[in-house]
Amino acid sequence: MAGTPELGFRATVPELLRRDVAQYGDSDFVVGPDSRLTYAEVDHHSRRLAASLLAQGVTKGSRVAFRFGNTPEWLVLWLALARIGAVAMPLSTLYRPAEVRQVLALADVEVLVVPRRLLGEDQLAFVEAALPELAGCDGPPHLAAMPMLRTVLVHDTEGLVHDTDGGATGPAWAWSLDLMAPPPPPVWANADFLEAVERSVVPADPMVVIFTSGTTAEPKGVVHTHGAWVRHTANVADHTDEPFGLKVYAGMPFFWVGGLSTIIGAVMQRGDTILCVEKPTLDVVVDLLVREGCDRAMMWPNLRERVVARLLDGEWTEEQLPAFARPVPPEPPELAERQGQSLGMTETLAAYIVSGPAGELIPEELRGAHGRQVPYLDYRVVDPDTGDARPDGEYGEICVRGYALMVGMVKRERHEYLDADGWYHTGDRGAVRGGYVFFGGRLKDLIKSSGANVAPREVEAVLNRHPGVLTSVVVGLPDPDREEIVGAAVVPAFGLTLDAAELVAECKANLSPYKVPRRIAVIDDAELPLLGTGKPNVAALRELITERGASF
Repeated sequence: MAGTPELGFRATVPELLRRDVAQYGDSDFVVGPDSRLTYAEVDHHSRRLAASLLAQGVTKGSRVAFRFGNTPEWLVLWLALARIGAVAMPLSTLYRPAEVRQVLALADVEVLVVPRRLLGEDQLAFVEAALPELAGCDGPPHLAAMPMLRTVLVHDTEGLVHDTDGGATGPAWAWSLDLMAPPPPPVWANADFLEAVERSVVPADPMVVIFTSGTTAEPKGVVHTHGAWVRHTANVADHTDEPFGLKVYAGMPFFWVGGLSTIIGAVMQRGDTILCVEKPTLDVVVDLLVREGCDRAMMWPNLRERVVARLLDGEWTEEQLPAFARPVPPEPPELAERQGQSLGMTETLAAYIVSGPAGELIPEELRGAHGRQVPYLDYRVVDPDTGDARPDGEYGEICVRGYALMVGMVKRERHEYLDADGWYHTGDRGAVRGGYVFFGGRLKDLIKSSGANVAPREVEAVLNRHPGVLTSVVVGLPDPDREEIVGAAVVPAFGLTLDAAELVAECKANLSPYKVPRRIAVIDDAELPLLGTGKPNVAALRELITERGASF
């Protein structure tokens, strides 16, 4: 193994929070349109909630699922669970009832926590749609279909759900708990008791299960420990060399590994401030970013373009604009091609390739590399068919091993996700040379056209260079003569129209004939089908392109 990053404190979330409060206590931790909490205030709220959860029987190892948008409540609940050693299981806000049911059963969830309303939707009705058996419950759940589920807590500030004293009205299976103002805990759940509980949490303890589906609809639960999350977020932050104390807009969902590690983790490691909105409507996001002087924004390309367009069309001076939206001269292509980028996956707690320090260019002799290797991780490239190691610089399947790798997968044995030597096969095609990683797309996404392999990423890169393209997704479409043909869904840049024939001509000028899309669908960004993880739904995309695409 390549080793383990060392920290100046024990690698658990409670200890990281303790350090943050000591260093940044009066600094803003999370800010929303109508809320503002410092690190000290988040510590206070999560401590009170942790004590309240302990009083309700939630303890170390308890499996707690929750479904919230990007809000202070999400952070406070996650930190409260981490403080007592419970296993947090954040659920996608994109999930529909059937998907929630599937994940709750997979993970043997004991406690489910939801807001009274989420993105305008009644969550009591949503939970009943996911678990219709609840309709017959006259008390806490005891469902044969979900035998481990014992408690459903509803973040309810209006007194509309049962409370622990039997007050209010509502379904008998739901209990009210204001996450930000829980009832006083019993005398025994005092500060000394909570501190003893926090001391019992060790780096090896499971901290979170992140649900992902890759490009399929089958969920898998990826388990990560306190130690892995704290060490990896510190290690990645140290090797991207950004300033401390930034204001970061969280446009990626917290339930996704990018939100939990790349946003929340990086923020906590650097004393930054999270700016977040539960429902990111354009006006609300823009007002928040300008008001707070946002330095950095992590969001999907379609929202970023709309936000920047609105900012540049406004009456603000350049100094008033968020830093990421200020006009900058375009970089020469030869330099742009040498800018490192990050790449990651749920199984490695986000980044297993990092961009490197700000302003650092990829060496000229390694032009084309995606980014740098992450220190303390091991890398190996193998033949995807035989498993034999490939020499440095040769393409194959990228495998990784080391401290940031998941500690397990829910209900899967070790041999089901690791090889005999402990390597995780990422499914990514690439090469490793000189401390840098070259990325060639997902192996299972390769399109077989007339016996030749087409990497969707290569075609997407050409499409995305067109000034009228916001983003594109390339997939293989079944074809009786060629096995597969290249299909593409293309989203126009904000306010522009696209000519599919022009895009095909651009591809013909830059790609081999078998790589050129033979069917292109131009769609609105809202039409891009996504899975509950936020990734493109490949099956739905194939159907959409087949039905609506123009043939060439």
